[in-house]
Amino acid sequence: GSGSKSLVVAFNDHVVVVDAPSSTSSEVIATVATLAPGKPIRYVVPTHHHDDHLVGLRYHIANGTTVVTTAGNLDYLGRIVTAPTSSLMLARNQVAPTSTYRVETIVGGKRVFTDGTRSLEIHQIASPHAQEMLVAWIPAEGTLFQADLSEAPQSGAALPGANAPTTMHLADVIREKGWNVRVFAGSHASLRGPEVFAEITRLPIIPPAVF
Repeated sequence: GSGSKSLVVAFNDHVVVVDAPSSTSSEVIATVATLAPGKPIRYVVPTHHHDDHLVGLRYHIANGTTVVTTAGNLDYLGRIVTAPTSSLMLARNQVAPTSTYRVETIVGGKRVFTDGTRSLEIHQIASPHAQEMLVAWIPAEGTLFQADLSEAPQSGAALPGANAPTTMHLADVIREKGWNVRVFAGSHASLRGPEVFAEITRLPIIPPAVF
């Protein structure tokens, strides 16, 4: 809903959520209770510091979830969590500020969650879109979850204007990591298939309009 999505990964006895949109995080929490009953959301990992991917952490923190983020986000995270309620939060579902929350920092540019059967890898990359950008990689399923690194429309198709420097940088990261991506999932748009990503990276990058 509202053009923002989260990745939900269920393990044996808990759930990890990647990305925390202000517009949908409360709905994600409610949905997880139905999708994985009895499994608490133990960790939430925002992909980057932009408000539409991080402010929803307040919902998760109120739910008892530990935040996993990069060192550069710690100060901003503290300010977001302790700030008075504001227009950043949905008026219908406000979350009170708090100074008590659990946070863990990613060390060495990578964090792996696993229960011995399924693994979720969080990788820190130096994206042109934002400093300390995180992407989520599920090796067994070949699923890559990213936010704002693909300019594809909601339809998930390759259309003129869908290529951008951030997307080309993501393609470089995929090649460097040696990932065989079978599912391109995204916070704002998921692609119909890996062939669409290949098609997008062949499109010309259209310079921004100057007014």
